[in-house]
Amino acid sequence: MELEELRRRLRRLNVVRAAVLARTTRPCARPPAELQTLSLEARTTPAGIAWVNLQRYPLSHRHGEHVLHESLSAHEGWRAFMPETPHVREVLFLDLETTGLANGSGTLAFLIGLGYFDGTAFVVEQLFLRDPAEEQAMLMLLEQRLASCRWLVTFNGRAFDVPVLQARFTIARLPSVLDALPHLDLLPISRAIWRQVLSSCRLGVLEQRLLGVKRSHDDVPSALIPQLYQDYLRGQADLAGDMRRVMYHNAQDVLSMVVLWTRIGSVFATPRTPNEHMALGHRWERMGELMRAEHHYRAAVTAAEQVLLAAQRKLARALKRQARHEEAFPYWCRLADAGDVEGMVEAARHLERWRGDPCAALAWLERAFHLPLSDADRSALEQRCARLRHKCAQQTSAPSNSA
Repeated sequence: MELEELRRRLRRLNVVRAAVLARTTRPCARPPAELQTLSLEARTTPAGIAWVNLQRYPLSHRHGEHVLHESLSAHEGWRAFMPETPHVREVLFLDLETTGLANGSGTLAFLIGLGYFDGTAFVVEQLFLRDPAEEQAMLMLLEQRLASCRWLVTFNGRAFDVPVLQARFTIARLPSVLDALPHLDLLPISRAIWRQVLSSCRLGVLEQRLLGVKRSHDDVPSALIPQLYQDYLRGQADLAGDMRRVMYHNAQDVLSMVVLWTRIGSVFATPRTPNEHMALGHRWERMGELMRAEHHYRAAVTAAEQVLLAAQRKLARALKRQARHEEAFPYWCRLADAGDVEGMVEAARHLERWRGDPCAALAWLERAFHLPLSDADRSALEQRCARLRHKCAQQTSAPSNSA
């Protein structure tokens, strides 16, 4: 009766698919030679053997535009907004590769990528499910690592990785600290900062647009990974080839989370763009810190104005180079109204040369003397103004002379 009740519960949890997968793909024990080509090592647990791939990266390792050791100083920015944030040395980065994209209990996590700082290196520890029958051993090994950290960091982990693992721990009837472990998901924070400037905040997009990460040809698209693992279980995939590429993909995801942690910390510490100031202002406002929110909103306005002026300057110069002077003129005027000397000089030049109005040109130039100028710029403006005054005098006296 107990067995029948267990079966009913498993059906309600939708684990039939996983059970069928495990049953139809076994036996799948791989020869030791194949495991050695992947550098997998056996770890003994009370439930049996778990297989681990361990890679150590020196702190000087560069991943895209960032070096790993930069993460060690990023906590100052993080703590500005989240005082409870631990140092990155107490953080465990986690990323899963699974048999499907759904987060239901029928999804197996066959590769668990873990990243953490250990002394003078960053370690990527990958737990590989060689056989679905060894899942309990793999989860026990994962639990040891989870129990040794203060915080868990993921990318989209709240919606996917953590629910998958919670289901697997429940099905395996294993206790876990996962429910009680503080969890930081980098995806919502990334969206809050960059969703206005990026078409998507997927990790791959962040790698290309923000982090400067370029993956090698060893990478494999995420969508193909579930099928590659099922082929592996059926003996139709090359362990040393296809699974090595999957492990490369997973390790890159973990490393990218580390440098994304660095990038977000730098934004929290010293925002540079209008969008970053807006995101921080919004965050402070939600926390009730209105004075700090105001500071960032004002900085966003100032930075946005600077970006706008820079764009107007480039556009006006481009139009001028194409001899489209009338189209460029409004942009020179906007620059001049913002107190830009180049805008004043170019607006005056246009009025004098293309509209034949030296007096209006003189009015633009005389405004520039209220700005801080170098001696050379002041001398050049004085000469130009003297010439325009002479032209204005000639225009004024022209009607009386003709009379």
